[in-house]
Amino acid sequence: MDIKLIKNKNLVALVICFCITIITANIDMKDFYMNYINADFYKSYELEQVLYEIATQSVYTVVGDNASEKMLDYKAEGRNMISNYTTANVFVINNDSKEVYYNNISDIDKYLKTVTTSYPNVYEINFKDKTMYLLNDKNNKVRVSTNHFGNLAQTKKEDVTTYIAIPFIINIEEMKEINHNEPLYVKYKEFIKNTDAANFFVGCKIIASTIIITY
Repeated sequence: MDIKLIKNKNLVALVICFCITIITANIDMKDFYMNYINADFYKSYELEQVLYEIATQSVYTVVGDNASEKMLDYKAEGRNMISNYTTANVFVINNDSKEVYYNNISDIDKYLKTVTTSYPNVYEINFKDKTMYLLNDKNNKVRVSTNHFGNLAQTKKEDVTTYIAIPFIINIEEMKEINHNEPLYVKYKEFIKNTDAANFFVGCKIIASTIIITY
């Protein structure tokens, strides 16, 4: 048999084996990667992590003044965590004591007017009523739940209302120039990393499959 033909057949076999290896590699991660194809950050697991952290900690920011030392520690921890979210605009109200906590705007009317006109996603979470809304404006809101964490209002039972405004992507990206440890920025970068990995995962398998079909 022609030596050149043998070499060509060996090369084809090698290429096909290599492509099969690429196609089968990390196939158990298929469902994970597929969740990030054409994904929307505002509907992502990473953003929901941010919402969950803020929502659960927000209650502590306006309760615990006359409680145990442990609760006071929770209060300090909750306020410290929310103050680190410099791009997410947060406002918390204890509906019993009327105590408020915020990381940006101190007046609730001014806050709602600002965030409902200049932020793409604004959430209102009432823990006593177990309600969670997405605000389109002050007078128009839609009841929602997150995909991974469900109704965030079920995480606590105190009579506290928390507002969380999530800014535009460009404002999140700008945090790299200010503070790359900004929690919302860190979660956004995780989301980008996962979407890039998903595109690479799918792209490699498409190319490998095309090569096999061609041969």
